[in-house]
Amino acid sequence: MEKPVNVTVFPRPNSGSCGSGCNTSCASCSSCGISCGFYEAEQELMDDLYFLLKEIGSYIGKRFLIELIDTADVNYAIERLNVVLATNSEQQVNHQTYGNYLTVSGPLVAVNNHIVSVGDIPEKNVLTELVKEAL
Repeated sequence: MEKPVNVTVFPRPNSGSCGSGCNTSCASCSSCGISCGFYEAEQELMDDLYFLLKEIGSYIGKRFLIELIDTADVNYAIERLNVVLATNSEQQVNHQTYGNYLTVSGPLVAVNNHIVSVGDIPEKNVLTELVKEAL
């Protein structure tokens, strides 16, 4: 049986909070008066990316295992991100640099730990070619 392709997605951090220093969950945003638009936009972006990757996997003819990293689990997210960064000969992050790195670099997409997209989601045909190259 063919080995599946592992796709790892690192969204921007704190996409599940109100932002602007509120530090409350999106479900409680009314308590600080800040709109949850950032969270909703990020969630829609991640949903679109998930379905795009599923479509690319179907097109390429390979099974994709998609891991959307939970940025709230900071220790695990840093550990996974550092594996990807090391594989790509990039400087690793720590607890002080992690948030800033993903704020600038997110969403970050890696295929079998090789970075294929940083900071945005390319169009389908471009992302397809980047995935093919990473395989």
